[in-house]
Amino acid sequence: MGNAFVRALLLSGGMDSAALANWIKPDLAISVDYGQIPAAGEMRAARAIAGHLGIPHEVVVTDTRGLGLGTMSQAAQRPSVAPEWWPLRNQLLLTLAVMRLERVGAGEVFIGTVGSDSEHSDGTPKFIASFNGLLEAQRSLIRVSAPAISMSSEQLIRQSGISRDLLGWTISCHASDVGCGECRGCNKHIEVRATLDSAS
Repeated sequence: MGNAFVRALLLSGGMDSAALANWIKPDLAISVDYGQIPAAGEMRAARAIAGHLGIPHEVVVTDTRGLGLGTMSQAAQRPSVAPEWWPLRNQLLLTLAVMRLERVGAGEVFIGTVGSDSEHSDGTPKFIASFNGLLEAQRSLIRVSAPAISMSSEQLIRQSGISRDLLGWTISCHASDVGCGECRGCNKHIEVRATLDSAS
C-alpha cells in the first residue's frame, strides 16, 4: 500500500461493522482473533463481507483467552458488568489495528461503535477521544473514528445502504461461532432484523 494515507476498518463480521464497511468503503479491513469463542464465525463472516465489497482483508491473531471474561470466553463474569464484557477489548483491538497502520505511517481506523454500545465505557465518545489523545501523545499520525457512535444499529444500516443479502452473512453471537440464538448479541441481531423487516 506504499506510503499512502490508509483508511482501515475493524471488521468483526457483525451487523454494525458490516454496515460501516458498506458505507465508508475503507481501503483495508482488519479482523482480530483474540481468542474469543465466536472467532471462527466472525472471521468467516468478515472474509465474506470484505470479499463481496472488494476490500482487502487481513486477520490479526493474538491469544488472550486466558485474560477474557464472560460469554465470549470460558471464564465467569463479574456480576456488576454486562455478560459479554471483555476487559479492555476495544482498546486492544484498536491498538492492534493502529500497529498495523504504523507500517504505512499515516491513516485512520474506523470502529463500528453505535449508540447502544455506550453501556460499556469503551463504547463512548470519551473513550474515542481519550484513545486519540494517547495516539497524539505518542506522535502517531493515525486517528480513530466512530462515525456511527450517535446512531442506532437500524439507523446505521439504513444509512449504509447495505443489502439484506450481505447483512445475512453477519454474525453477532457472543457464545458460539454459528449463532446460539440466545445470547445478547443474537437477541440484538434478531431484534434489529425484525425492526428493519417491519419498516420495509
